[in-house]
Amino acid sequence: MKLFIGYILPEQHYQFLDVLRDAARENLSEGYSSLVHCQKEYTFHSTLLYLGDVQPEEKPNLNDAIARVAQRHAPVKVRLDKVCLLSNQKDNAVVVATSPEFNQALYDLLADLQKEIKPESMKDGKCTTAFHVTLMKKIKGHVSEDRLCVADAVLRHHPIEFIIDNMGLCRLRMKGQSQFSELAHYKLSDADGCTASGICNL
Repeated sequence: MKLFIGYILPEQHYQFLDVLRDAARENLSEGYSSLVHCQKEYTFHSTLLYLGDVQPEEKPNLNDAIARVAQRHAPVKVRLDKVCLLSNQKDNAVVVATSPEFNQALYDLLADLQKEIKPESMKDGKCTTAFHVTLMKKIKGHVSEDRLCVADAVLRHHPIEFIIDNMGLCRLRMKGQSQFSELAHYKLSDADGCTASGICNL
């Protein structure tokens, strides 16, 4: 099964994220209308660490490793304030992301996940290089970031702020199923040093 460690954004931000997505889609529509993929029932989330294929016998150790990381980190404040493109050899994605001034506490959390879980030992494992939330994906061909200026201006005037106080171990969807399912849930320790608790459904 293909797994990732992620954070699901509070639903109070979904309506505004939909507005940003519509603004980006409208500005990309000229010449791209048949190529823009936008999932209707979308759970806005950020992938903290993509693990790839994980064998059943690896799950207990994986659960323990994530719980250890959760116990070492207090909740992290995040500010999403820019709309940009992420590109690879196949397609493009429109995302909302943190500014270049990267949050040190967030960086420490991501680095600790990578170090503790050692995804390099897994076939497809890779670390997220920057915190972002995907608005649209599978946009084919060349896309200029200039087309995203309207959505970017809206977000810069009204940035999205929230606190990451938990993370989940998630399984990517199989054909005919929902986007993904959360297998386990881990609460980060609070500022007073209380230990984390994991609700494991592995």
